[in-house]
Amino acid sequence: MAPALLLAACGSGDGDRITADGPVATAAAVGSSVTGCRATSNSRPWGTLPVRSWTPASANAPDQPYRVPGTAFGPAFQARLIWAYGADLGESSRVAEFEMADGCRRRFRLSSLSGDDVAVIEQEAARHPMPDDTASYATDYDHEPTSRDALAAGTVRKVETQHFTLWYGVNTDGFSHRWARDANIGWDQFVENSGRWRRRSGCGTATF
Repeated sequence: MAPALLLAACGSGDGDRITADGPVATAAAVGSSVTGCRATSNSRPWGTLPVRSWTPASANAPDQPYRVPGTAFGPAFQARLIWAYGADLGESSRVAEFEMADGCRRRFRLSSLSGDDVAVIEQEAARHPMPDDTASYATDYDHEPTSRDALAAGTVRKVETQHFTLWYGVNTDGFSHRWARDANIGWDQFVENSGRWRRRSGCGTATF
């Protein structure tokens, strides 16, 4: 049975880890004393940038922090910008990754930083455009949640982008179908929006 919708988030707290070579960071409050050091890395996609001061947009913690993980708050902090990625689209947020003075990586929503800081980050991002990927990719059914047989039988369907396969069920009473109807979004548009979200946010494997 295929789920109506399952879109995994990028870098959830349970999946954060210490790594030697990947750009992995945890979404946490500014001070490492809050959560301890949960992520380190040698990866520097934008090279080694200078340490500078960054200012959260708010001095106060959000009322419901579990709804906005990765929100920076409190006084200005010193850190080195590593890179920024993602997009403010749907449940995804554009985030910047920083290396703190203790070497720990922290990831914050750009929307939680000052406007001046966001402008600095986006200017740096413009100097490091992502190279175009001209390759094409085939669906690897050995790593998918369903099968060719289910696809051929019509019990599931799929839409492919360059890097993602989006699976969805045909039960129009399923959660995703109902959500799209409640939001007054046509199903085809919903599928297209989901593919665009995945392309722009760069989130990892998920099905729908």
